Amino acid sequence: MPVEELSSTAPRAATQNQPNVAEQQSLDRDQALQARNLQVNQDQQQGQSNAQDNAQQQQEQQEIQQLAQRDREVKAHEQAHQAVGGQFAGAAQFQFIRGPNGVPYAVSGEVSIDLSPVPGSPEATIAKAQQIRRAALAPAEPSAQDRIVAAKASQLELQARRELVTQQDEQLTANQAQVNTQSAIASREEDTDEENNNDEESRVQLAERNRRNLSVYEQFIELGLIKDQVDRGIDLST
Repeated sequence: MPVEELSSTAPRAATQNQPNVAEQQSLDRDQALQARNLQVNQDQQQGQSNAQDNAQQQQEQQEIQQLAQRDREVKAHEQAHQAVGGQFAGAAQFQFIRGPNGVPYAVSGEVSIDLSPVPGSPEATIAKAQQIRRAALAPAEPSAQDRIVAAKASQLELQARRELVTQQDEQLTANQAQVNTQSAIASREEDTDEENNNDEESRVQLAERNRRNLSVYEQFIELGLIKDQVDRGIDLST
């Protein structure tokens, strides 16, 4: 009997433990599923974070490339002004912006230009204005301000050309007056020279006649005729 009781009670104990095992297995499956879901979520979040980081890095790299390109363009632009402007161009000044990498990049710039005329020399002013206009339009893509400076240089050249024409007209008038004065003086000098020449010719003729008279006198003296000629009132001049 005790053996039967033991054998009869053992199956009942096993039957009572069966639901606990099933629950544990179900719980284990739920936990495993939750762990997998959690890992999947973490992987997705990490993937999204990595994607965001990559996108941000790409955006920053693109911004750096654009800033570097702008920096080269701005500096080349201002260097073109300086190279052609020469002594009439000032030092280049730049405005910078700091990129995502901490490096400053030039985003705009300017070069001062001397647009004043050359005092007392329209020719030099014309040459200066032409050089300034070339300097303003030297960059591959002149800005609106560059074209304004070029227009001002053209206006400066026009004013200088007008001044040059005025000076040339005044010089021509002065030269013509001088020519007229010189012509009048030359005409008077020619008249004076003619009179002087006539006087000189008269003096030469008189001297020659005097020499001939002297020779006649000497001959008469030698011949002893001078006294007789004088006594008779003969003119010995020839």
